[in-house]
Amino acid sequence: MDQLLRTRILARYDQLTDNFRRIADFMLQSPTEVPILSSAALGARLGVSNATVVRFSQMLGYAGYPDLKSDLLRDLREELKPEERFKLAAGQRGQEDTLTRVAKQDVDNINQTIGRIQPDDFRAIVDCLCRVRRVLVIGVGLSASLARLTSYLLQQVGVDAISSDAEVTPIEEKILRLQPQDLVIGFSFPPYSRTTLQYAELARREQIPILSITDKPTSPMALMAEYKLFICNDNLLFTNSFAAFAVVINAIATEVGLRNHKQLVRENERILQKLEHFYGS
Repeated sequence: MDQLLRTRILARYDQLTDNFRRIADFMLQSPTEVPILSSAALGARLGVSNATVVRFSQMLGYAGYPDLKSDLLRDLREELKPEERFKLAAGQRGQEDTLTRVAKQDVDNINQTIGRIQPDDFRAIVDCLCRVRRVLVIGVGLSASLARLTSYLLQQVGVDAISSDAEVTPIEEKILRLQPQDLVIGFSFPPYSRTTLQYAELARREQIPILSITDKPTSPMALMAEYKLFICNDNLLFTNSFAAFAVVINAIATEVGLRNHKQLVRENERILQKLEHFYGS
């Protein structure tokens, strides 16, 4: 179960009232049942009031019972097997429709991600992108799609960016052609790709700066990167949600574009003139 929640409960356990201890015992012993129960349902099951469940959550430092459940559910999804996740998600279907639950989860991901990113860190990443000579964006599996999207958005704002699968040239060769004034952007989300980490290791040996876009500070990719973005990617099932990623990478590209707006206007005008000549001929 949620280690932070467990720690909070155990730290206060000896001082709990009988009703609070009843709730604590249930959460410690049956954590997978908590997310599918409302505060009223949990209270009725344990013979305490709905208000008692809410006060218990607040006593642990949460704004309310929904926040407690969100924390618990987030870590449970990392620990549960796929079939257990399906069971857990199915058990929640009666509370809200799937569209609403997925949307709320993504809104929560976006808000948490924004809260994680410090303004100084964001500016440092944009500064780096504005001065680098070339950017190589690496992603394997589903992250390859994120790499393509990132390279496309950066190209639109004047950054010389390419994704790792954009050419037939082996990725190792692309990395070896980079210079210290370039940048490697690497995507790494659970389950972490060993191949992506090997590419990052090669870039680090070549003294190429790395921007890691990953889920947490302890991820393998984060530990070898100069720049880091931590994206909340919780989903109802075992797949990753990338709603927060889309917001962050769009914000980065927008800020780069705002800084380079004069150059971009000139370049876009040049391209439009060329296209008009091509299509008009």
